[in-house]
Formats: sequence, C-alpha cells, structure tokens
Amino acid sequence: MENYKIDLVFNAYNEIDSIQTDIKNILKIKENNNKINKIYIIEDGSSDGTSEKLKELSKIYEIILSQSESRRGYSKALLKGISMCNAEFVFFSDLGGKFDWNDINKLIDKVPANDLVIGKRKDRNDQFYRRLLTFFYSKYILFFYGIKSSDPDSGFRIYRKKLILEILENELFNKHLLN
Repeated sequence: MENYKIDLVFNAYNEIDSIQTDIKNILKIKENNNKINKIYIIEDGSSDGTSEKLKELSKIYEIILSQSESRRGYSKALLKGISMCNAEFVFFSDLGGKFDWNDINKLIDKVPANDLVIGKRKDRNDQFYRRLLTFFYSKYILFFYGIKSSDPDSGFRIYRKKLILEILENELFNKHLLN
C-alpha cells in the first residue's frame, strides 16, 4: 500500500523565536516527500507574537492555520488538528525547535505497516523521576494497549486516523496515547 497520504499537524504556543525557521524546514521536507499531503499549524492562544507571525506566514507559505484567542491546551489543540485532517495518517508534533524535522521521514518509512509510530527522543536529560515515570508509563501502555514504546510520551508521532477515531469513539480515550 504505497498510495497513502500523511497530514502534518503542529501545535504552536509561544514559539516566536523559532516559528519561521521551523515552517521553512518542514516545507522542505514536504517538497521532497510526496506522501505528505497538507501542513496544519494549530496555534494555541500565544501571547508572544506567534499568532501574528503565523497570520503573516500563512499568506506566504502553503500552510493551513487554525488559531485560538485563548489557550485550548495540548489535547484540545491536537483534537482540533485531527478534525481538520483528511489523510489516512496524521503526524503530530510541537513546534519550537525541539526536533530534527528530517526525522519525520524516518517515521513515515514505518507507515503504513503500523497504525501508530512514536519517535524516540535522543539524549534526554530528564530528571530521574521523569525517566522513572516514562519507564512505568511504557509498561502501562504495553499492558493495557499492547503498544511497545521506550518513549511513549514523545510528542513526535504518526497515527492512522482510523485508530484515533476508534479510540475516541469507543471511549478508550487516554490523552497520553494521543499526545
């Protein structure tokens, strides 16, 4: 099944310092990958000028922008982005210079054989308690959902849209599976 498309959804909150660079780099990825359908930016009530900058950039670049005057929160922003998508797969991540955007292609290479692909952060310098929580959370999602991941709360992932809709429809909603 090589005929699938992926929509890219990015959450933006107070990212004025990196927003333009991030968008340019993401658009370069899209230019070189014909599986990428559309790019959505879900702006979440920023107060640092990100909102205004995104309005300006949406007139220049091929991005679809959803904005909120007040903070929705990560989960609601994610759900808004998912509702806008029409591709079979949805990639979701934060903006803010936190990731190497070239790694999107590494996740896309795992599709469509998988309904969920979660990226793993390199060189995490988290505090001990955070690493411990991640360890136990990975065991939790393995036990309850059968999903094996060493970094289950990584915000760099691709979902089959049908899977997300099933989770929401069957009230199996676990916000950590989606964000």
